Amino acid sequence: MAFSLEAALVVPLVIGTWLGFAQTALPAYVDVRQSTRLEVRALKDANRRDRLYHVQTIGIGSRRTMCLITSPQNLIEIVDLIVDDGRLLLSSFSGQSGERVAEP
Repeated sequence: MAFSLEAALVVPLVIGTWLGFAQTALPAYVDVRQSTRLEVRALKDANRRDRLYHVQTIGIGSRRTMCLITSPQNLIEIVDLIVDDGRLLLSSFSGQSGERVAEP
């Protein structure tokens, strides 16, 4: 590598940029890790119920009311399962494997 004016300008700039990124890498990693842990906890709480809905009685003082707690993710997964099973059964009854062959 020839020592030139460009190399004298570029090398310190690249090293400084890398050091700047290295200083921000650890705090960014910690922030991303904490946010993913919170997201996983929220998903676990949302999918914890084994039922599609749950009726709960809530109240303040002497007044009581019924509250319906739903699990839309479980409903979406059940609908997808039914659709996929239906496609599988239709393809097995029609004698096709479900794979498309490219035509020449």
